[in-house]
Amino acid sequence: LPPILFCASPLWRFNRLTRDRVINEHVKAANFVLTKGYGILFKDHPRSSLGIYEDVKKQLSKIHHRHFIDVSEVEDLAENIIDEFNPFAVIGVGSTTLFNAPYIYNVPSFRFKTELIPVSLNFQKHHILNAALKVRYLPCLSKLPSAEKFNNSREDLRSEIINIFYNYVNLSLIHISEPTRPRLI
Repeated sequence: LPPILFCASPLWRFNRLTRDRVINEHVKAANFVLTKGYGILFKDHPRSSLGIYEDVKKQLSKIHHRHFIDVSEVEDLAENIIDEFNPFAVIGVGSTTLFNAPYIYNVPSFRFKTELIPVSLNFQKHHILNAALKVRYLPCLSKLPSAEKFNNSREDLRSEIINIFYNYVNLSLIHISEPTRPRLI
């Protein structure tokens, strides 16, 4: 299956969201990706002492387990995993990899549940909130096309994902103010 790099976010660490709620949102996103015909390379947050891979995997259908692979043990950053596995896309809530992947590796990024970031921070920590606001200029995970409709044409699928990403981002950049644009790009 075409791989998607899934960057987990430990949004419970600031005590505003429960671990169970965060895991539930990750499970929903994983199920969405898997039912669209992709495999998942799951990367826990590097500063998260309590990874959630096993908790998410337990809640997935057993038929999806073999396509839900933990790459958290890789000592490298998620960007190095992109180099090694060449995923079709990166998904996450607010990982810096969402910003780096498209512009350094030409791997599109999709977001899910970005609105949880300000809640998790109790609307504090303005530098992180600023990043959260910028993440909204990435396409939602719901825009990810079904891999199955491309009849095993991996190049066509990759091209479609890239087109969806850049069409969305190009429209979004129109709405960003001039002083913000250079930092985002």
